[in-house]
Amino acid sequence: MRVAGRGQREWSYAGRVQFVLLHIPHFLPAVVGLGFLTRFGVYAMRLPPAHLNDEELAEWHRQRAAKGSASDAAEQPLPR
Repeated sequence: MRVAGRGQREWSYAGRVQFVLLHIPHFLPAVVGLGFLTRFGVYAMRLPPAHLNDEELAEWHRQRAAKGSASDAAEQPLPR
């Protein structure tokens, strides 16, 4: 068993804190990127499929209106 001597500690947060502080510049872009992709995914879910013709698109809009956009949280407009 190792005993802490003068000027030593059994454990230290310094290594962990330094690790986090050194890597914050790498974590932030990843978090921002994932947030952007999530927001874009929510936006893309609300769009109609691209392959629909005019009649099918009108039917798609009627079905979406009948479903009721207030009942689904994903249907709420994104804040600007």
